Amino acid sequence: MEQKEPLVSIIVRTKDRPKLLKNAIKSIAEQTYRQIEVVLVNDGGCDLNVEELKNTLGDMPLNYIRLAKNTGRAHAGNAGIANAKGDYIGFLDDDDEYYPEHISTLVNFLEQADYKIAYTDAEMIYRNFVPEEHNAAAVSKTILFSKIFSYEELLVGNYIPFMCPLFSKEVLEGFDESFDLYEDWDLLIRISQKYPFHHIKKVTAQYNQWSKELQINQSNKEQMKAIHLKVISKHRDKITPEIIFNMKNKIEMLMLRFEEFDNNYKALEMKLLDDSAYFSNIEESIRWKNSHIIELEGVAIEKESHILQLQDVVREKDSLILQMQKNMEGLELALYLMRNTIGWKLLEKFRIVRDKMIISGTTRRKMYDLIIKSFQTIKNEGMVVFLKKCKIKMKARFLGSKISTNISNIKISRHSLSPDKFRVLFLISPWAGVTNRYRAYNMKEYLGLMGTESEVVGIEELDTQPDYALGFDIIVIHRIPMNEILNALIEKCKELRIPVIFDLDDYLFDVALTDRIDEIKRMSPIDRNKWIQHVRGCRDTLDACDYFIGTTDYIVKKVRELGKKAFVIRNGLNKTQVAQSGKALIKIKRDPDIVKIGYFSGTKTHQKDFEVVIAPLLKIMEEYKNVHLCIGGFLELHSSFEKFSERIERLPYVDWKELPFNLAAIDINIAPLEENNPFCEAKSELKYFESALLKVPSVCTPTDTYKWAIKNGENGMLASTEEDWYTCLKSLIVDPSLRKALGEKAYKMVMGTYTPNTQAQKTIEVYKSIIMDYKETRNC
Repeated sequence: MEQKEPLVSIIVRTKDRPKLLKNAIKSIAEQTYRQIEVVLVNDGGCDLNVEELKNTLGDMPLNYIRLAKNTGRAHAGNAGIANAKGDYIGFLDDDDEYYPEHISTLVNFLEQADYKIAYTDAEMIYRNFVPEEHNAAAVSKTILFSKIFSYEELLVGNYIPFMCPLFSKEVLEGFDESFDLYEDWDLLIRISQKYPFHHIKKVTAQYNQWSKELQINQSNKEQMKAIHLKVISKHRDKITPEIIFNMKNKIEMLMLRFEEFDNNYKALEMKLLDDSAYFSNIEESIRWKNSHIIELEGVAIEKESHILQLQDVVREKDSLILQMQKNMEGLELALYLMRNTIGWKLLEKFRIVRDKMIISGTTRRKMYDLIIKSFQTIKNEGMVVFLKKCKIKMKARFLGSKISTNISNIKISRHSLSPDKFRVLFLISPWAGVTNRYRAYNMKEYLGLMGTESEVVGIEELDTQPDYALGFDIIVIHRIPMNEILNALIEKCKELRIPVIFDLDDYLFDVALTDRIDEIKRMSPIDRNKWIQHVRGCRDTLDACDYFIGTTDYIVKKVRELGKKAFVIRNGLNKTQVAQSGKALIKIKRDPDIVKIGYFSGTKTHQKDFEVVIAPLLKIMEEYKNVHLCIGGFLELHSSFEKFSERIERLPYVDWKELPFNLAAIDINIAPLEENNPFCEAKSELKYFESALLKVPSVCTPTDTYKWAIKNGENGMLASTEEDWYTCLKSLIVDPSLRKALGEKAYKMVMGTYTPNTQAQKTIEVYKSIIMDYKETRNC
């Protein structure tokens, strides 16, 4: 069944301007998007020919509201909002106009993004209106309103024409009716304090400037100034010293740029006076350039539309790939939960007998292990995946070094890099587990939002299509230790001038740190040796690659100390996480009489990290009978917690899509790490931003990354000693308003820092910087 398009309500406020109103209504009728209703509010003005307006709109319904007397723009706007039925709401003044793609541009974006408000650019046209001739002649034309969103700048001046935004109905508040003018600016400030705006750099509306007699905002400069100050006065508590400082710096930079422009203009003016022919050439060149820019913009818009159509297909493909990981994680969890059961103990006895009867290292034992592994693969991943892996293993066994030889012998022309258009390949391995999602699939989503093509491929697939990887402009290797195939690929990339990047989310390139990881100390000698070989292999890959991308400033600093050029792309959220968290916020209701402290662990490497909070938690649970402890994932609780067993909730490790529903049920999130441990210092802030997306405040160890993300006491809390942990937890337990305030601030910080659209901007900037550096250093 075809999904119905969302309804868009366009509110038009009018008074005594029927001639101009016709053009505004006509521009709505000409929209390529058709699911539109027009809410027309006549604010005590002259009678209108409603039937004529309905005929103009055609299949679009008209909801006509006539106010008995003139009540002002704000009240008329509120009347329109109260009568709007659409999922999205926009505004159009009776003297302005939409271009045909306006609504479709905004709806297409909002339906696929995690934003609630988006706005486009407007083209300002100055007009002279001759009433007796019913004619409005354009005097001049310029693109004036085109600016990326800045909350700081919105506090001191409105740069968004009110016909440009489209609002999700759920976020749209009413106008402040104490304002005669600038009611739209006041509304934008109030909404932007809670929700981020997305700027779509595309001209889709026409903002008309008229004579003083016809346009109220041109009639009285003193009145305009007074109302402007009134808006600023209302919101002065939001204009912090930091904002003033930032604005001062921006003004100074603008003044410097203006001065530079002015000097250049004067120099050019002198030259033009001396050479009129030169002026003609420049003018012709500008016309030529402008015409080509228009053509290129058309191509870009067409490409953007095509990308949006393909996103659903891409997401479906990604979902199928990630399902394989989910199956393996589920099996691992099932084994973990069985550990203390009678069945598990019997299994341990079976293993002892097995090890005596089928000795490790023998042919019989290898055959036994192969059979067990085969059954596990079939059960978790299916027969198709099992047969595919058998094929890969057989090729590797019988072909030996032929795969790497094939890569070396491939004949492909050298690449011509461009920061304007490039394709990225992410190479992953099953060993990396859930980190593949953050460092490959999320990155693919971010690049896609910027119109950059990318693919995620398993390293094991290179034997069947070794030439496929070499068709990309950049290759990113995530967390794969060096092997023969990888070495051949990197060498071939150097020959073809393809930049190769090593991506890592942990401090896994220094064997000396092995003893600092608590879980490694518990491993058997065989497993410990495998781990060390893995770390050495990662270091070899790092040394062989051209660049490094890490998740934190700390890990990037350590790589730079090795002499490698390194960049930071932090872990972030994907659209599904944001959507799932939104659903969880609505669905999950917390018990106001209980305070839940939650700790969620995705791996078994955090046993030592949790020790710092054992004493504070025991003390808290002893003092506050309404405090419950929620443990999700992998953690062995100390036996001293047994006396609180009735207030301890154990949750299994769940798929990342389900995690928001567990996080939404807690009141306080904790993220303890072992301090002064380089391995912990390199950890990213995942636990913080995933809980903040649910408006849950966090208490975290002040590692380098958490100190970057958290302003202590403002959008979270930092605790170092046991006393710190106790104090922070106690303050949040006894003060629900503090929990709410920190949770709201954390949510706002996350929405402005870790969401896909924000991450997309940062990600594309890093890749462009790498391309420019590669071209410069390689002279290509």
